[in-house]
Amino acid sequence: MRSRCLLEVNSGARVQGLTSAVRLLENHSRRSPCHGQNEGRRRLAPSAPRDPSSRGRREGKQILEPSNAFTAHAHVRLRFMLGMTQTVRCDMTRDQDFKRLVRARMRETGENYALARSHFENASRNSARNDAPHDEASADASADVRSSTAGATAHERAAAQQRRTIRPFFDAEGRRLLSIPTKRSTRMAVLLDLVRHFEPNREYTEAEVGAVLAPVHEDVAYLRRELVNVGYLTRSAGIYRLAGRVPERDVRWAHEFPEWERLWLSAYLAGAGGNPG
Repeated sequence: MRSRCLLEVNSGARVQGLTSAVRLLENHSRRSPCHGQNEGRRRLAPSAPRDPSSRGRREGKQILEPSNAFTAHAHVRLRFMLGMTQTVRCDMTRDQDFKRLVRARMRETGENYALARSHFENASRNSARNDAPHDEASADASADVRSSTAGATAHERAAAQQRRTIRPFFDAEGRRLLSIPTKRSTRMAVLLDLVRHFEPNREYTEAEVGAVLAPVHEDVAYLRRELVNVGYLTRSAGIYRLAGRVPERDVRWAHEFPEWERLWLSAYLAGAGGNPG
């Protein structure tokens, strides 16, 4: 009968029915050990007369206040079915909390499970290993926090967001691309970061483009094609150049490109340089 009100949160929060849950609570309350013991006592020793009106209250208490862990779990499921999710406190292990963090990062960055999990595991190991309170990573994190405050300029906020987006995909030095994001918006941020490896107003052969990209990632052909497809590189007669201006974006896809593109790329293409750190 326990399976009748089984709540499977991880497979889509499937609930087998409110009526079954209520019936389960009623049946279990009538069959509970406490209930059987009370019946035995009544057979062995007559009890004093009771107010008939108290019967309903007593039965209601058995249903609403069951005495064992199983019916307590049934109450959690019943309250969930009634829509009271904000009041339900499920028993969560640390492992489940960790998986929830990993899946949240997967949704945000487009990483696969292994990469998202390794991010948190590496962060935990690094935190335990490093005693210095003002290392480079801490300085970056502090800069991100400062830039996210209300007083930060739009330029600072966009630069901080760009750093947060691409950092998980690069090594500690920020030079080697560990993996290419599958989520389009995150991949666009990574491609935008690759622009700074090329000089404005300079011509590159295909081999030279490959030489620039090889230290970043082994799949230079894919990165080269993507840079051309999104408009960061132009190609003509086998010669590649950085675009002369910021590419125009279709309004349907503009949200998939980082704000840092609009604020930084124009100045970089004009030769002003600069990067988000």
